[in-house]
Amino acid sequence: MDPEVSLLLQCPPGGLPEEQALCPGDSPLHKDLPGELVVHELFSSVLQEICDEVNLPLLTLSQPLLLGIARNETSAGRASAEFYVQCSLTSEQVRKHYMSGGPEAHESTRIIFVEAESVRRFQEMDMWAELCPSAKGAIFLYNRVRGSPT
Repeated sequence: MDPEVSLLLQCPPGGLPEEQALCPGDSPLHKDLPGELVVHELFSSVLQEICDEVNLPLLTLSQPLLLGIARNETSAGRASAEFYVQCSLTSEQVRKHYMSGGPEAHESTRIIFVEAESVRRFQEMDMWAELCPSAKGAIFLYNRVRGSPT
């Protein structure tokens, strides 16, 4: 596996679960939604967003691992679930898929690759200042789960 693409960090608004996927044609109350289906939709929406926005085949992605919940203190403490997803493609294969465009290609302007080892030191890099708060939270959680100091 290519270490450059072993980590996909999805920043909001990506991976938004859709309650319509649970109850098509209905507008159910949140309290009436079946818990197991809500969890399934939460995890599958992450994969669907990667497929739609980055244009990667679903079978090249691992099951998402929930890293944790990050709160964006610059946006009224809005919470976002952050996931770790592995990809079996090389960075060049990912680039080709991305460049050919997917259903939601308009939602991003470019893709960049960072070596997995560099993520552990990301806060020391110039690029850190360019990241949105949710991306910083995702990297913090990734390093914490992977056992690296942050």
